[in-house]
Amino acid sequence: MASRTQVISAVTAQTGKRAMWWGQPLEFWQSVILWTMWGGFVLTAVGAALAVVSSFVSYQVSDVIQAEADKRIAAAEQSSLAANTEAAKANEAAAHAQERAALLEKQAADARLETEKLKQAVAWRSISADQVTTLRRALSATTGAVNLRYMDGDPEALAFAVQLSHVLAAAGWQVASGAWKPSNTILFGLFIPDSTGNGQRLRQALTSANLAFSSEPLPDSGTWFNVTTITGAPILMVGSRRPVLP
Repeated sequence: MASRTQVISAVTAQTGKRAMWWGQPLEFWQSVILWTMWGGFVLTAVGAALAVVSSFVSYQVSDVIQAEADKRIAAAEQSSLAANTEAAKANEAAAHAQERAALLEKQAADARLETEKLKQAVAWRSISADQVTTLRRALSATTGAVNLRYMDGDPEALAFAVQLSHVLAAAGWQVASGAWKPSNTILFGLFIPDSTGNGQRLRQALTSANLAFSSEPLPDSGTWFNVTTITGAPILMVGSRRPVLP
């Protein structure tokens, strides 16, 4: 079978003229067809090559992205682990701080308790406002006289005796005071040995004011200092403050 070129050449030889189409010789259109075919082959080859390159680049980019993602995930996990470790340390430190605070609070409470015990042990006696009112009311019903005595060399006993003398004087009683040091003994608390007359009224007044006293007799021997005496009046003896036992 003859090719197109042979056919075109035969036609040209017979006619003596070149075959024409759309104003151009057939050889021109044959060249166009050949170049078009080769262009298609080239474009197809280039497209295939680009597809291969694109696929390769896509795989490479995907690997890079995956590697970067893995790297960031690993870094995030490391940061999270470090944060959890720091949080655990912080929680442990907070627990220790709470234990320390609880211990310090307990020590402070113990110290306050011991301070209160010490204050109670060394606090001087005093007559409250209610006791003063009760005493004055009871003593004012019938006035009298009293020989007020206190332990010599004991400032606390002297201070308590002064309070009692003020209440007695305010109730209209006569008060003769003085210090006394009994021989070979220490007296604690209040003493009213005389149970007759004014002595009995004193006992009743102290009882109504909830002030404890002893009715035991006083020792026979001792030394008196700066004593004034009202004849026939009972003795109200202010001994030392009784120690607070632990």
